[in-house]
Amino acid sequence: MKTITVPNILTFARILGVPLFAVAYVTDHTGIAAVIFIAAIITDVLDGVIARMKKSRTILGSILDPLADKILVNVALLLLASSKLVPYWVVTVILSKDAILILGWLLVYIMTSNTRVEPSIFGKLANFFESILVIVLLLTPFVNSAPEFMRLSIHGTTIATVVIAGFALIDYTWKGIKRLG
Repeated sequence: MKTITVPNILTFARILGVPLFAVAYVTDHTGIAAVIFIAAIITDVLDGVIARMKKSRTILGSILDPLADKILVNVALLLLASSKLVPYWVVTVILSKDAILILGWLLVYIMTSNTRVEPSIFGKLANFFESILVIVLLLTPFVNSAPEFMRLSIHGTTIATVVIAGFALIDYTWKGIKRLG
């Protein structure tokens, strides 16, 4: 099976974009960091669409794509927490969920030799909300005089993200247990 595909190239580009995002953010180029993050999210959508349309799904892509998402979002959330834009407990919940999912995948792989990663609706929703939360938080400094409803929507997005991340963890854990028999 061919591993050098357009979707895999887009996934590699997303991974390579993480250090660029981090440098832009820590050097106070938040606007550039936001553009890099949004571009990375667009490549995530594109690689999925292209892989389905061209039927070019690969084992490498099925492993690297969700890993690239986790690296991008988690680095962004850690940087945002270091700037006090998101509470560390939120980052801890999301990082813990991702660490448990990766360890669970490794356990399933070791016990079954099955590398297949099957995304769930909760996993996709969690990734979507985590990405939206990062974008909203990256854009917050540009709205210094944000009205109260905007601040409340950030709080609501944060809580929704944590709740959906919890559902994703439960869903994937249940599916992992069933795969192990």
